[in-house]
Amino acid sequence: MTTHNKKDIENKIKTILARQLGVDAAKIGRNKAIRDLGIDSFGAVELAFALKDEFKFEIDERNFSEIKTINDIIEIVTTKLGATNESK
Repeated sequence: MTTHNKKDIENKIKTILARQLGVDAAKIGRNKAIRDLGIDSFGAVELAFALKDEFKFEIDERNFSEIKTINDIIEIVTTKLGATNESK
């Protein structure tokens, strides 16, 4: 079983968002609201697919509708993957 590092997961999520939005990943803060990034419902679907491709699991629609910030995405993914705060 692969051990996942929370910081690595955060960086991957920010990279996915940066690619999708055409912005610098360094400018995407954990507390940034999804709506402030300009992600509409179509963008949310694209994001869900990109996360599924990267992390190999689907985020439940119920969970996705509750996502308000980047940190919410990070927490869902790290919880699902059982990530640690330690480096690999």
